[in-house]
Amino acid sequence: MKILILHYHLLPGGVTNVIIDQVKSLLTLASVEHITLISGQSDNIDNVNKCFPKSDKVSIEVLPSVGYRNVSSNEELISSKQELALSLTPFVRQHDLIWIHNYHLGKNIPLTAYWLDIIQQTKDKKFLLHIHDFPESGRFDNLSLLRKHLNKPLYPLNNHVKYALINYRDYDYLRKNGINEDQVFFLPNPIKEEIIPPLDPKTSHDMMSYLSTFYKGIKKDCPFRLYPVRSIRRKNIGEALFWSILQPEYNIIITLPGVSNREKNYSQKIESFLKEYPIPSATSAGLILSQKGYSFTNIVSASHSVISTSVQEGFGYLFLNSQIWNKPLLARQLPILKGFDKYFDWQMSTFYTELLVPINKEDLVRLKTAYLNKLKSLKAYINTQVMESLSIKIQTIGKEGWIDFSFLSLNDQLNIIKTTHQDEKLRESIIDRNRLSMDRWETNNVNKDITNNILKDFGSQAVVDKFNQLTASFTDRSHKKVKTRDISSDLVDKFTDLDTIRLLYDYK
Repeated sequence: MKILILHYHLLPGGVTNVIIDQVKSLLTLASVEHITLISGQSDNIDNVNKCFPKSDKVSIEVLPSVGYRNVSSNEELISSKQELALSLTPFVRQHDLIWIHNYHLGKNIPLTAYWLDIIQQTKDKKFLLHIHDFPESGRFDNLSLLRKHLNKPLYPLNNHVKYALINYRDYDYLRKNGINEDQVFFLPNPIKEEIIPPLDPKTSHDMMSYLSTFYKGIKKDCPFRLYPVRSIRRKNIGEALFWSILQPEYNIIITLPGVSNREKNYSQKIESFLKEYPIPSATSAGLILSQKGYSFTNIVSASHSVISTSVQEGFGYLFLNSQIWNKPLLARQLPILKGFDKYFDWQMSTFYTELLVPINKEDLVRLKTAYLNKLKSLKAYINTQVMESLSIKIQTIGKEGWIDFSFLSLNDQLNIIKTTHQDEKLRESIIDRNRLSMDRWETNNVNKDITNNILKDFGSQAVVDKFNQLTASFTDRSHKKVKTRDISSDLVDKFTDLDTIRLLYDYK
């Protein structure tokens, strides 16, 4: 079997890690003859190549037309699709399984249009549409572009198409909203066993000393909590910074900046805030520390613990990795973690559902008005029943003069960080209101049964087993009639809640 795997880029981060680990697992299969990776950017390609040093079964190609790009007119769309047909179709023809990551996210409209066309035209190939994120989940700008330029349903139901979902929530959403059950597959992200050396206080001190030359608020003699993510809106970076105010005995270290056009301004705003207003936090720390020769493993090893303030995830890589790394975890609870209890050592894992901060009446009125105005702007996407339900929920925000930090706009988040940093009584009242207690943070060893459960269900052999089941399911379905129903609107109603219309997402 020849496999073609595509993503907009192979930059350091979540999807790239998923692809690398899956490819490593698939290379153990005799049935896999060759795997071609296609990226829209050349950045980081050399590092990805180094992950397969002894294999002649893997090759990487760079096609800029596959990267992030969009169009402003139908003429430009047609021209871009023609370009893709010339550059990409030969690769499609040379492979048996076409495995596409996030094919429909709205970050390259011509590419999505190309895939919808080629799936209709190329019925002798197998297509695996691997969805990590949905445009219907709060990405209304992306969804608007998709609806403006595409004239085909976003979710093809052809017999030679399968969908891979990385959590059971998304898996259920597709199955219950019009996709044939035998076309929907649960394919969780792989988790690899890693031997992380125990915490070395000297290395941690050296890292903080170096970072303090870039970020004046970093405390050289304090340990750090690691947030190994890009500074993008859904990661709710402001809340991570706020933890460094609530518990200043820990530095907060975020590893990478946001790179896409839609995230750069948010990432730069956070960076500028830290340069102007020194608190014990750093962004882009992974890039900076790599200049001194520190690897990601070095950074994980030197960290005291792991933190996540994310408000939207597809899988929850970070949560499970914290257990593999033997690191205590502090994290905001997310719906996608439902059913994951057995994968956490509760002596080392602390989850919270909200982080309340005070809000005055004037600011609350302004905030509710902003939410109601945003809701009105989305009426083209959301049905009346969902609109009414959300309107009622908006009215309950800020009851008793307290509001969840994540429901603030970015500017309001940064303002409360400044205010709390300057007012010790306010800081103590927030800690008391949230009953914050970190008694578990000094545990050093995760229960071995926990890590065994994780590796059994998400390790290399689990990837192979899932892949074999998936490819075996590509049976002859030519006798089945192909539906053409567009389920995108139904998915918008499923995904849309206060969680997915946060003002946080509006920073551009």
